[in-house]
Amino acid sequence: MRLIWLAARALPVDRASALGDHIGRWFGPRVGRQRHVLDSLAVAFPERDDAWLEQTAVAIWGEIGRVLAEYPHLPEICAGGSEPRLALVSHFDLEPVRRGRPAMIFVAPHQANWNLPAMVGRLGDFPFSVLFRGQRNPRLEALIGRWRNTIPVRFIDAAAGPRSILQELAAGRSVGLQMDHRFEAGEAVPYFGIEAPTLTIPARLAVKLGTGSCRPGSSASRAPASGSRCTSRSMPTLRSPTRGSPPGA
Repeated sequence: MRLIWLAARALPVDRASALGDHIGRWFGPRVGRQRHVLDSLAVAFPERDDAWLEQTAVAIWGEIGRVLAEYPHLPEICAGGSEPRLALVSHFDLEPVRRGRPAMIFVAPHQANWNLPAMVGRLGDFPFSVLFRGQRNPRLEALIGRWRNTIPVRFIDAAAGPRSILQELAAGRSVGLQMDHRFEAGEAVPYFGIEAPTLTIPARLAVKLGTGSCRPGSSASRAPASGSRCTSRSMPTLRSPTRGSPPGA
């Protein structure tokens, strides 16, 4: 990891990202997790042939390599300036969110550079906190945290539990978190027809708050000619039904 970052820091961000892509495409298919990636793709896309699954798996590893190589460039990517690399496309009025009335729960997938959705608060000019879970390896966490913590957002440790999210929301700060990771202690929810342990805390918090809501967001990946330019999109609200209301109310 240190060697990759040393090389990446010596390159402009677009070339560093391309280097990460090459490394990921070479390294990923040679590790044991490749079988897991292929199996997951086969479940999600049963109509696709083996060649497509292999090509898509290689592209996924390339994207992971890009994210790793872009860590040393996060300050530059998030800096803005006359030619910003990030843009927020909102499909709803942000003004109430800026006032913190109501504060929202934003959920996003691990898509493109999954660190960048944390920028929506800065881009949208509203108070925003992001839930994060540190790496199990303290040394790796120190390396990653050095760059992740340059993102201009308030980070809250997932180890603090749901209470920390409620405190942020009560203070008028919207909260963001990423949902698409395996959560062994989660509830069994059908996913592509297979029950998978799933994090349901955001939905339960929305119900607990009564008028709470979740806004799904996405970080659209880069066009080949534009290097690591990303667009964060904020989608329409998913509101919880009123307590006592029948499903679908």
